[in-house]
Formats: sequence, C-alpha cells, structure tokens
Amino acid sequence: MGTTFLLVEDDPADATLLREALNEGAVDCDIQSVNNGVDASLYVKGEAKFADRTKFPVPQVILLDLNLPLFNGFEFLEWLRTQGPVPHRQIAVVVVSATNRAEDVNRAYDLGANSFIAKSLGWLEFKERIHGMAAYWSQYRRILPRDPPRPGA
Repeated sequence: MGTTFLLVEDDPADATLLREALNEGAVDCDIQSVNNGVDASLYVKGEAKFADRTKFPVPQVILLDLNLPLFNGFEFLEWLRTQGPVPHRQIAVVVVSATNRAEDVNRAYDLGANSFIAKSLGWLEFKERIHGMAAYWSQYRRILPRDPPRPGA
C-alpha cells in the first residue's frame, strides 16, 4: 500500500474530482475520506468509528477544504498543529480550497499548512497540480525520523 491521503471535503462533487485526480496520477495511494472537521479529528486520533488502524491508517497527507461543517478547516488545522496527537502533528496538510483570498492563504500557512492549492483552476491545471502535489508528498519529501538524534549523542 502506498501513501495514505485523508481527504477532508464536504462537497461530494469536489471530493469526486479530487479522487479522480489522485487516482489518475502515477502515485500509489490509499485515499480515505471524511466530510467534516470533527470526523477529521476523530480519524487522526484513531477514535470512534476510525479506531481500526488497519482499515483507517494514519494519513501521511491531509487534503483539507477550509469551508467545512462542524469544525472548519482553519479550526481543524489549528487543532492538529497545537492539540492533536503529538506524533501526528507533523502530518503534511495541503489546503485545497475554493478561496484564493490572500488573507485565507496567509491564515492557512500561519496555522501550519504545508501547501495551498486553489480549486478555481481549470480541470487540467487543477489535475496537474494535484498530480505534482501527490508525487511530491508521497515520493520525494524526506520523512522526519520518529526520534531525532540528540545533540552530542
């Protein structure tokens, strides 16, 4: 099994487009989905209906919409980076949002997003960016070691 992507998207049409873009890329990936920020936090913690980690593995990448019910994308991102389970605070988060407002982009980065892709692109350009993002986060980035070496050790 390849990289696990957690898709956090409440719009079924957008979720389908993201799945298609990921599946058409040359990346071996497992795509998990939730449609609100509360389920996203439960998934990351491995709680409630997401407790079975063989069925719901810890994601290496979260694709996060900002406009979500119950717990919006900004709130989820802030929770993940400050209160989420310590080993999971380093999960890569790529915001995929309809907004392209500078304030929203800056706020997402300030809260710890690793990347930001606007949904407002044409289909081919959007798909190309999703392919590139998936390749980078699943194949090219260096994963931090669990226990970094201590100075002088």
